[in-house]
Amino acid sequence: MKLGTLLGLAAIGGFAYAHNKRGGQMNLDSIKETARSLFGGVQERARSVFNQGTNSAKMYEGDNSELRH
Repeated sequence: MKLGTLLGLAAIGGFAYAHNKRGGQMNLDSIKETARSLFGGVQERARSVFNQGTNSAKMYEGDNSELRH
């Protein structure tokens, strides 16, 4: 089995697990809601990491900015 196929199957399995964990039904609207929720969570985490990184860089430059935690 190719690595790409294996990663694709793992992604689908992870999504199905998260969907069932949320109590989602097997219809298109419920699946869309799960996808939006998962991608929204990923975006929030990415923004949080990015903001922490930019604040840390400012602290090292000596501009007296504060870290947000």
